[in-house]
Amino acid sequence: MSPSSRRGRRSDPPVDDTPLDAPTIDVEARTGFLLRHGREFAGERSVPTGSAMVAALARLGVRSSNADVSHWEKGVTPASATVIEAYEQITGAPPGLLRGIIDTLRRCYRGGRLPPRRVDRRRLDLAEVTARCEVVLRGSPRGIDWLHFADLLNEERVVLPAFLVDEPTTRLVSEMSRSVAAAYLTRYEALASILDSPYGARAQTFVQDAVLDERTQVLLDPICVLAETPVPDRIGWLAELLADPRPKVVLGAAYALDVACETGRLPEQTLDTVAARVLDAYLAAAEDRTRDALVAVIRSLPAARTTQLLDRLDQRAREQLRAVEAPVDTDHRAALCTVAARAQRRVVEAIGADREQPMLTRLLYEALFEPRPTRRFHAVSVLQAVPYVRQVVEVVTRLAHAARDDEVRRAAVRAVLNLGHLRSPDTVLRLVRSDDEQMRRAGLVASAHCQLPLDRELLAPLIAADGPLRSTATYAAGMTGHPLVAELAADPAADPAVRTAAQWWRRAGTAVLD
Repeated sequence: MSPSSRRGRRSDPPVDDTPLDAPTIDVEARTGFLLRHGREFAGERSVPTGSAMVAALARLGVRSSNADVSHWEKGVTPASATVIEAYEQITGAPPGLLRGIIDTLRRCYRGGRLPPRRVDRRRLDLAEVTARCEVVLRGSPRGIDWLHFADLLNEERVVLPAFLVDEPTTRLVSEMSRSVAAAYLTRYEALASILDSPYGARAQTFVQDAVLDERTQVLLDPICVLAETPVPDRIGWLAELLADPRPKVVLGAAYALDVACETGRLPEQTLDTVAARVLDAYLAAAEDRTRDALVAVIRSLPAARTTQLLDRLDQRAREQLRAVEAPVDTDHRAALCTVAARAQRRVVEAIGADREQPMLTRLLYEALFEPRPTRRFHAVSVLQAVPYVRQVVEVVTRLAHAARDDEVRRAAVRAVLNLGHLRSPDTVLRLVRSDDEQMRRAGLVASAHCQLPLDRELLAPLIAADGPLRSTATYAAGMTGHPLVAELAADPAADPAVRTAAQWWRRAGTAVLD
């Protein structure tokens, strides 16, 4: 019997009714969705009724009522950090998984009903302050420990010496770059929160040091996290990165500036500088992937700035911009929504739910077809936090293999790449051995995130390949601690770029999973 069928009086599942094109989302509806589905679909840890959840919360010292649980799970009342962490503990979710994504959504979308940062207003004693610092300085911190450390740095009633953030920030940047799933969501949000704290300017220098170090192999996240707060000097620094000779740095800066534009965090005084730098970078870029990312930034700028740049752009860029400005093809969108609805029904069937879940349809649509990268990333993050994420990945993987429409197939492959959580070695091998390079890269990322090392005979030729396939294969080797990493790091005959990458992975370590 499914969890939902065991409830007494059923309530409607939470729904995000904001238009698909809206600049914001219903943050608390998505929070309620995560809390409710975490409670109902946690397998043996499921809590079938609201009254049972009240009792479970009481055992953890969290006072609540049936009405409180109902309001949290409908998105009527925002749940506090204490409540969210209690839900995680009761349902067996990885510590910090729900908190990480919910904090991110509340910070990014100003329509959330809580301030961007939420710290429960209780007095922290010396022992707790010491413990939160000690674990990130000397211990083996989990994602939730990093969130608690970030909370501490944002606590108005606690003042710590500024140098205390130096070593933890350097460590956090490294761990974030190598983390997956809950470990990633919590560390990214913790670093964004630290950068938004009174210690943010000091922490910023250590993030920038990692980006400027030419040996650093995973750059996208350290670059993008700097765009999470609207600080003019950070945005200006990101604009300067567009002139960096390393294509992956330019790509990362383009993504970061698009994040800032898309979420309304691009300060007015930086617009002229950003527009000029983006245009120069576009005219100098050699790779289509980088040029497309830069066009996305131009598209996200205020219309007046975009118009000023049009005459200097080539035909390809102008066509991309015109395609975005064209009226929405409602028939096409309806067809894509149908694809998402069918995928939702397959997930619902797989988890044994007794009715359709409109929020799940919306999230699948955004994870697959949303053109705005930040909105798509946030939808993927919410799906990563549901207890049936593996069933979601299985359904999307089948879609990637079976879809006849090229747009749908490529969207599904990208979603598989972003979601991770593949546990079947056969599925990973099938992806890696595909004739399609995008599918092969998805398989390599799945190998890295799911800790499924590949055979030397399969991986070595991919590391020797040219282009993005090489860097993705090296990433898979580094994340899984493959023996090839040590061999390449010590081999003077290896390609210099490959040897440098292998040496970085030897120093940094393997995947961070907790």
